[in-house]
Amino acid sequence: MAINLLITIIGGAVATGFYVWLTRLGAASGGKAAAKELAQGILQKTADQDLFLARLESSLKLLNNRLDNIEKMIQLITDQISLKEDNEPS
Repeated sequence: MAINLLITIIGGAVATGFYVWLTRLGAASGGKAAAKELAQGILQKTADQDLFLARLESSLKLLNNRLDNIEKMIQLITDQISLKEDNEPS
């Protein structure tokens, strides 16, 4: 979670700085609208990546929970087998 927040902050700062730089560059060359459009595309890409990372994190948490449940089920089965073997007459 902290890594995602750090990526979001850094990505946003870089994209904003790039937007300012492109705007200044565009103003100097007369292509301010093109620079703004490019920078907005970069910001959108950053937002898409953040959404992807959030979905990936959610999926990994769900997978981890399912694996934990499977591990618990295996442990219960193992315990039942052990109890059955202990209760069998020799």
